[in-house]
Amino acid sequence: MNEKMTEDNAKLQKQVNDHNTKLQKQVDDLSEKMTEDNAKLQKQVDELSEKMSRMCEMQIEVMMKVTQMMTEVKQLKQMIPGQQLVRKSIIIAGGENKNSINSVEIFSWENKTWTLLNPMSTCRSRASAVTYQGEVIISAGTDGKKSTDTMETSSCDASVEWKISPVKLSELCRGHAAIMYKDSLILSGGIASKTSDKIYKISMVPPYSTKILATMPEPRYDHTMELFEDKLFIFGGCYEGAKDTVMMYNLVTKEWKMMTPLPFAVDEMATVLWQNNVIVLGGRNNFTGCKDTVVMYNLTTGESKYLPSMKHKRRGCAAVVTGGVLVVMGGEHVKSAEAFHFQEQVWEELPDMNEARKYASAVVKPN
Repeated sequence: MNEKMTEDNAKLQKQVNDHNTKLQKQVDDLSEKMTEDNAKLQKQVDELSEKMSRMCEMQIEVMMKVTQMMTEVKQLKQMIPGQQLVRKSIIIAGGENKNSINSVEIFSWENKTWTLLNPMSTCRSRASAVTYQGEVIISAGTDGKKSTDTMETSSCDASVEWKISPVKLSELCRGHAAIMYKDSLILSGGIASKTSDKIYKISMVPPYSTKILATMPEPRYDHTMELFEDKLFIFGGCYEGAKDTVMMYNLVTKEWKMMTPLPFAVDEMATVLWQNNVIVLGGRNNFTGCKDTVVMYNLTTGESKYLPSMKHKRRGCAAVVTGGVLVVMGGEHVKSAEAFHFQEQVWEELPDMNEARKYASAVVKPN
């Protein structure tokens, strides 16, 4: 009887073992299938993710191309023959003609003449000019002996005197750049006690507060600055030699971005904003030479394109755009002015100013 029980137990154990082996094989097979399925699923997820990433890249590229095409269409519309754009009078103030000067001139398109206006109260060379609430504002600069921290304003109408503004810079300065942003004057760089790397924001409404907005990646003076879509674009300038850099500061995100550099290092040039481009005119490189080159820098793509050269070499010149025409004035020992017509892509000589001017400040008359 014991032998039979032992035999039955052995049979039962074998059945259990066989069942466990079969069950384990089923579990292993299922696990292997799940691993294969997971691998296939992960591959599909990776492929889908890659496709979505490519689609996003294509969408961004398409949006950039559409934006560029819309800008080009806008430019072409402004260049349609027969479409007359209003050209406003041009104001040029101060500068240097052997010594710093305080004279101010206005150019009339109707009469094609330069007329002297009332002079500024202070001689100002290497200052900056902006317009705000119908007035021209000239900030800082040097009288040839010392820099100043003052500003003066005028409507630049005939017989109107210049008056010193209650607003002051935080320090004496020259060779800086300035733009208006909403109700604030934004200044960058320049030479104070040393070459500045600061960007200041000065409120033009009481109590006229001043604060440091940002610190540039490197200091500079005799550079230029343009505002486009809430971004500051800072071009060239000098610090231990001329610079080819283009720096962008986003006023909304407070972030810096180094843009594609200019084709050459340059300071003491003039720049103007035209559509989504900045046009760089003249200047010098590495303390020597005087340039007649004109480069159009696309703020969207960072690409540079050479335009026809000016008729005269100019360093320390000033420039404005009005009515679809670019006007450049002055320079070292230069009192000539010339206009570039975007449609015809040609330069036209304008009448000479009354006085040669280097490091002058120019704006389009605000009213």
